Amino acid sequence: MTAIALPAAPDRYRFKYLIAITVSLASVLELLDTSIVNVAIPHMMGNLGATLDQIAWVSTGYIVANVIVLPITGWLSAYFGRRRYFAGSIALFTLASFLCGNAGSLGALVFWRIIQGLGGGALLSTSQAILYEEFPREEYGTAMAIFGVGVMVGPTLGPTVGGWITDMYGWPWIFYINIPFGMLALALTMSFINDSRHQERASRVDFVGLGLLAVGIGALQTMLERGERLDWFASGSVRLLAITSAISLITFIWHELNTDHPVVDLRILKSRQLAVGVVFGLVLGVCLYATVFVLPVYLQNVRNFTANQTGLVILPGALASAFTMASMGRLTGKFDARLSIAAGVGIFALSMWKHAHFTTESGMSDFFWPLIFRGVGLGLIFVPLTNLALADLPMSRIPNGTGLFNLMRQLGGSVGIALSATLIQRFTAIHRADLAANITPYAEATRERLAMITQALISRGEVPALAQTKAIGFLNGIVTKQAMMLSFEQLFLLFGAVFVLSLPLLLLMHKSRGPGWRGRGRGGSLSGVRVGDLAPDFTLPDQLGDLVRLGDLVGKKNVVLYFYPKDATPGCTAEARAFRDAYDTFTAADTEVVGVSSDSVKSHRRFAAKHQLPFRLLSDPDGAVRALYGVERTLGILPGRVTYVIDRQCVVQHVYSSQFAARKHVREARQAVRCMDR
Repeated sequence: MTAIALPAAPDRYRFKYLIAITVSLASVLELLDTSIVNVAIPHMMGNLGATLDQIAWVSTGYIVANVIVLPITGWLSAYFGRRRYFAGSIALFTLASFLCGNAGSLGALVFWRIIQGLGGGALLSTSQAILYEEFPREEYGTAMAIFGVGVMVGPTLGPTVGGWITDMYGWPWIFYINIPFGMLALALTMSFINDSRHQERASRVDFVGLGLLAVGIGALQTMLERGERLDWFASGSVRLLAITSAISLITFIWHELNTDHPVVDLRILKSRQLAVGVVFGLVLGVCLYATVFVLPVYLQNVRNFTANQTGLVILPGALASAFTMASMGRLTGKFDARLSIAAGVGIFALSMWKHAHFTTESGMSDFFWPLIFRGVGLGLIFVPLTNLALADLPMSRIPNGTGLFNLMRQLGGSVGIALSATLIQRFTAIHRADLAANITPYAEATRERLAMITQALISRGEVPALAQTKAIGFLNGIVTKQAMMLSFEQLFLLFGAVFVLSLPLLLLMHKSRGPGWRGRGRGGSLSGVRVGDLAPDFTLPDQLGDLVRLGDLVGKKNVVLYFYPKDATPGCTAEARAFRDAYDTFTAADTEVVGVSSDSVKSHRRFAAKHQLPFRLLSDPDGAVRALYGVERTLGILPGRVTYVIDRQCVVQHVYSSQFAARKHVREARQAVRCMDR
């Protein structure tokens, strides 16, 4: 018996950190442009002669284009090739940035912002897919931590950087600043990023699906962006957008589930892990973006902070989040990721409780620790949640998974912002009415306060006839500010409670240590071969005594290679019979089933004959092949039960490990083979 590893490109990961910096830089540019524009809106209105309602399309157009592209990034990456698509998106984003800065009219600016959004939409999801393939499995946490640092810090710096650039150089420079960084990201992309080894190019373009998706998501996002401004469903425009979105998205889902070449593979949502993950991502988006939106409104409207001061208040929390993510990256796989998410939600809720104790007189020192807690909580959530959501997908489906995950988080953010903007007004009106009911000319405290304010105005030279009117206006301002403060406190508690109430979703997710690998479960661990690796070659005798070489099999067919503990044991018998019953399915998919255990050739012959097994059973008496693949013993006693799905290029596409769920190995292998066929 020989066991020799095929050449496996030992330097495959040598550029992983350069690649991480490249994709993180591209993602930061995309996210920065979501928030950096907002502080320059007044300057744009003056220069372009636009109203507030008109200039809002500069932001709305970018975000709508962004969310339309997000779910189809996996398909576009496979269709054009990942390297070309990512580089082309960066080039389009950079060129559109230059043309946005050069725009001489509102129409031109909105048009180029839409083009910029179409280019930027690819950067986020494609970046994550690249990192999952370019880093080894045990470093997925580090990869997502590097990515997460940019994702968290980028939007936070947006208002501060945007305000400074606008004040110093003018609003066009918030777009020109993208050009040198975009060119650097493009050069690094062309130098270090390659096409995915797992991508499967679609044979035709699903134009119907593309059209329905663009109309449905575009109408939904536009409704969320402009709903508050148009008084929601009191406006005919909002009702039309809602109906258009609902019809388009329902038709889109039906079409995608019934076409052979979907532009968005919704079938991957059969994975409960991903389905629960995107729902949790939606909740994360609602709570994250809502609180990011509400806090600056509070600081600038109640505390009268400038954009620069607001940025300085928020910055420590962003740095705490970045530091936490970096730490989590090194700890990934050392404990159950669900515990990290639960702890993060708890700390976030604690932070919201502290936010609810802010007052109209709170200062910098009062904001520091609540925002640190908020940053730490989000840092504990982001990396583990991403890894958990994508854990059950084979590597070829990771781009689709990241696209859906980011889409739901982005839509959640839009829902959170729209909900916050509406609730601030509604809550303020309610609290103002409650406060005003107690402030009447018949109340002694009211008369005393008016007299005091009037006297203070007169002492400063105000005409007595006007002093009384101004005192009433001043008192009205105090009531309005207090009503707003009560509204902000209520909103902070509301979003903290929503996040806590989402925790039961974690019970529907299993423990995992990274995409493409199911984790240890209860059946042995994997310290060697992982998804994306070349399968080590070996030669072993089958039940007929013939020598079988893995390399000879994978050159012709896909191979399901399953390691099991012992012939004739109940679990191994059930597993072998399940593979026997599904053998025709595997054969139809041009896939060979091969079992490996430490039993002798003679034992395999009896076992195969007794249960009429049509596939090969290989004898590995000294455990050399088991050791070559890194299949460890469960609790140090039982030989591990692990299944590998290997494609014709000898690349491991899927791995599942569970000692006791024997029949589930067959279901996992069938699902992985189906994904490979598509």
